[in-house]
Amino acid sequence: MSVDPRAATGFAGVTDAYARGRPGYPTEAIDRIVAELELDEASSVLDLAAGTGQLSRLVHTRIRHIFAVEPVQPMRARIVDDLPGVTVLDGTAEAIPLPDCAVDAVLVGEAFHWFSTVPATAEIDRILSPEGGLALLWNTPT
Repeated sequence: MSVDPRAATGFAGVTDAYARGRPGYPTEAIDRIVAELELDEASSVLDLAAGTGQLSRLVHTRIRHIFAVEPVQPMRARIVDDLPGVTVLDGTAEAIPLPDCAVDAVLVGEAFHWFSTVPATAEIDRILSPEGGLALLWNTPT
């Protein structure tokens, strides 16, 4: 499965500006996800289509084992530089480079619209533990 050219190249040359310009997620939203999905510091979480790691950074304060899957190399490099405790992988929502039942939760921040829905949801289901959950986040003005 190929990455939409706009997603693959749109921010590749401007990762610093992208990271500075993206609105954040409220702490209350992260707290609710952690509570609703019954996550704790021993859980494993996937930040899918992680961009520069904004969501990974917020979740990593609560959960030790974070995977960040991102198809665009400059974005992955930013996560590696900024978040040394996060496992960064090259992949897409339709081809997640993790084994079956590998994570307790999949988080997607502002990216689900880029996915090919049927293969992406099948992949998400494959890598989630049986009791795992999915959280989709969007930034909207309040």
